[in-house]
Amino acid sequence: MKASLLASVFVMVAGSQAYATSSNQSLPDTQNMTCARVQDYVARNGSVTLTTGGAFASFSSEYCPTSVPGYVCTKDVSECHVGIYCDWNFSAVNPQHYKQGTESCQPKG
Repeated sequence: MKASLLASVFVMVAGSQAYATSSNQSLPDTQNMTCARVQDYVARNGSVTLTTGGAFASFSSEYCPTSVPGYVCTKDVSECHVGIYCDWNFSAVNPQHYKQGTESCQPKG
């Protein structure tokens, strides 16, 4: 009984980890895109979640609960303005701007 319960828990945990990994891998990585391409992607899609290396955040060209400009690291620009930073729990973010992954950004182009 205990063995089958442990096996079930293991399968559930392994499945949720695989889903989290696969869903993160499907997010566009701004470090592999030019600034213009990321800006176009956000403009065409409205609200998006982007990854910058190992982290991710949501941005919008339309509406968010904040009006804070969002910046990301891209292949050619270290602080590319991509739209409005979207965070429903905004209290911990600088109210002037939000920069995702820009502190250690090294543009390649």
